Amino acid sequence: VRADRFPGGWAEFLAEARRRPGALTVGNTGATGTPHVAMAELAQRERVEFTHVTFRGDADGSQALLGGHVDAMAGGSGLGALVDGGQLRWLHVWTRDRLRRWPGAPTLVELGYPEMVVTSPFGLVGPARMDPAVTRTLHDAFAAGVRDPGFLAALERYDMAPEYLDSEAYGAFLRQLVAREQDTIRRLNLTAG
Repeated sequence: VRADRFPGGWAEFLAEARRRPGALTVGNTGATGTPHVAMAELAQRERVEFTHVTFRGDADGSQALLGGHVDAMAGGSGLGALVDGGQLRWLHVWTRDRLRRWPGAPTLVELGYPEMVVTSPFGLVGPARMDPAVTRTLHDAFAAGVRDPGFLAALERYDMAPEYLDSEAYGAFLRQLVAREQDTIRRLNLTAG
């Protein structure tokens, strides 16, 4: 949010949403994408209503937010420079733990949503029935790469935690994520348009 809005944080944002159903606008970076779905899930849990506004990315959304055209933006750490510059403020972050760069921003877990850790791990996939020896070789190489100091420094620059998952765990994560988001999209009747 803009630094001058909602000084009481998430609780104040929710209180205003309750007072003025549908009046608060929340930008996101793509209809039915993770930011949209997560905010829709939060709205449903809190029994409040926001108006969702889709932008092409954080840059467009942040300009609308700074200009007062939307009340909040569900976006990534790309908004961090504006937070560091005192123009924006995090109401919450979606990582498991508070971010070192913004220790004052609470997590969703701390705010009472224990299962809402909403991060976007990336992965590498290969053809079905890949030779297990090749899979092991790739696993070992990527696991070593994740521990590389240069890679860890790059993650830190983008406020990301190293979250390496092996093939089986990553596959399970993807299946669970897709099922959860599809369920939320269906349950809340979210559309891409």
